[in-house]
Parts: sequence; structure tokens; C-alpha cells
Amino acid sequence: GKWEIPSCYTEMYATLQANPKNKQFLLDDSFRYFARYLLEGKVLPELLKSCKKWYNDDPTLLTRQTPSSKVATLVSALSSEGIDSAEALCQHWATVNAKFL
Repeated sequence: GKWEIPSCYTEMYATLQANPKNKQFLLDDSFRYFARYLLEGKVLPELLKSCKKWYNDDPTLLTRQTPSSKVATLVSALSSEGIDSAEALCQHWATVNAKFL
């Protein structure tokens, strides 16, 4: 028979930091994927409506191995503030900088 393994939640950033030699992933992947899902409207759907007209590139560019300079700037901003979740972004807006991003 087959074994069913239940899914579990793990923080991507902590997992990547614990396995830095894994060449399949980059250490900033948690910020890249958060940025991608943010721009795709999966994190804060209301943000997509107001921002979609401002970007020309497909959000999947954020998770490619070699990012463009625009992607690197966005990922760098998120990683320097430690923002890789909707909760962290909303907290940052509320307590540090309401105009971040």
C-alpha cells in the first residue's frame, strides 16, 4: 500500500538557513516567493488592483535563478527588513514605514 504523509507547515526562511549548502534553492528564496505571490495578488488581493498597472514583467521573474535589477531591488528591500509574510509586511507598514514598497 501507499503511505500518506500529512502536509506540515514550516517557515521557508528558517529551512533555507538551516540548509545553506542546498544548491537547489537560494538563501533569499523566501523573499523572492513572497514578492512573487504579493505581485500575483495571492497575499493581499486588494494591492493587485492598485499596483498591476505599474509593472510590466511577469511576477514569475522573481523566482528565477538570475534576477533582473528590478527584481533584485525588490527582493533586497524585503530581505533587509526581514519581510516574507503578509503579517510581517502589515506590521512593517503599521509600525515602521507606511509607504514601504
